Amino acid sequence: MVLIDWTKARQPIDWANLVAPTPPWAHLVVCEEREIDSAAFLYDWNDAKQHGILIRSIRAEYCKNWESNYIYWSAALQFPGWAKPYYLAFRDCMEELTWLRANAYIFVVTNANLLLIEEDEDALAEFLEQLGTAASYWAQPLQMPNALQGTRELYERDETPFHVLFQCESGLQDQVQDRFARAKVQLQSVPFNL
Repeated sequence: MVLIDWTKARQPIDWANLVAPTPPWAHLVVCEEREIDSAAFLYDWNDAKQHGILIRSIRAEYCKNWESNYIYWSAALQFPGWAKPYYLAFRDCMEELTWLRANAYIFVVTNANLLLIEEDEDALAEFLEQLGTAASYWAQPLQMPNALQGTRELYERDETPFHVLFQCESGLQDQVQDRFARAKVQLQSVPFNL
């Protein structure tokens, strides 16, 4: 049996920009799915958990239409029972996430070329707008009455990084970038160095 010392493995992604609450929120990573999976696992194992960074992977091959996309995100992020598969409920959940408290949120969408592929381009644009709205929300500090506690104390949080990495394999990046550009989302490339 071969044991891997994950603490000494080299990280192919520079995660530093992804744990800062600065734009852009949408990133493109060109590599194989198994490579981004390994990179996310490696980062989660070595650094993310101890710094309160939440990483969740979303498999776009299971998110080809709105309902399956919502169900997958809902399961991966443990949306509360009241949330139903509507765009506004999705946005509300993505802006709350209080049940998954974290100092940063990073979502890795694999095979992004398949995301909402069975829907028209308006559905992708609406979905990406919801993610962008959530990213903007998390980028701002918040101070509000703490209604959950029933006290007069304030609920406060600092600006919180919220980034989405859209992965695709080599040769598909132009297709993904064009599709996202038509949805008014510019993807920033993140180098992936093995």
